[in-house]
Amino acid sequence: ENATYVPGKDLASVKHQHHWREGNLPQTSKCYHCKKSCFSSECLTGYRCEWCGATCHGGCRSQVNPECKFGVLEPIYLPPHAVSIPRTEVPMEAIIGVQVKSRSTPLQRDYSCRKYRIVVPQ
Repeated sequence: ENATYVPGKDLASVKHQHHWREGNLPQTSKCYHCKKSCFSSECLTGYRCEWCGATCHGGCRSQVNPECKFGVLEPIYLPPHAVSIPRTEVPMEAIIGVQVKSRSTPLQRDYSCRKYRIVVPQ
């Protein structure tokens, strides 16, 4: 929903939710809600928001404010609503800016170098 462009939609009203991923937390992880350690070396435990980096326990996740502010990278972060999937009806050359070289430009017939002489066939 947030990644869909809607013309005329007020971007100030767009609220982004955390993008939680389970496990593999750093040793120094503290729960955003209860401030206790979230790390375990024995198993995958806890959750981490891929966008802002907030970590929390599975039981505390429902207590965390669902709105994500993108953490310290907020001023330079490209929000999800600014990214879209390329349109398939547009040729790939137009998307990536590929230009086909015209054959109307004649190549130089002879190109010489100090050691080598390269002749371009016609």
